[in-house]
Amino acid sequence: MGRAKEVVYYKNRLKGKLLTEKECDILENLKNIDDRKGYIEDLRNAIFELTPSDVEVIKDMKDNDMVEMKKGTLSNLQTVGVAYMYFAKNLILGDSVGIGKTVEVCGLCNLLESEYNKKGEDFKFLYLTGKNLVSQAQEEFIKFTGNYVETVYGTAK
Repeated sequence: MGRAKEVVYYKNRLKGKLLTEKECDILENLKNIDDRKGYIEDLRNAIFELTPSDVEVIKDMKDNDMVEMKKGTLSNLQTVGVAYMYFAKNLILGDSVGIGKTVEVCGLCNLLESEYNKKGEDFKFLYLTGKNLVSQAQEEFIKFTGNYVETVYGTAK
């Protein structure tokens, strides 16, 4: 027995079991923006673009106080991806290698961290990846979020 789908495409319209009609309208609008090769201007600079030496400083210090936080730029497609993840709440992000899934997730983390900070709350996340990609993922998350990211290894299958 499978889980109930949270969003389905029914009669040429997105419908959500756990999403409001308004949230489904937003997702449809984002899909239309993507179809037209558009973008979300407010999310264009949702990431940082730190140098490899900045990343090393953050890893050594476990803090970003000594690093100049330079903003990066998301592509049109990536801005829509970040927005879609934000409003869909639960989804699987899948695409070819090198398309920018990690940077989109970093953009989402930065967006959520900003919202949590405005409420005076801490933001934490857990990112799962294959054992052979842990070091690369840590580097990319530090580079694009500007935050120290701890790695944890497990042995469960």
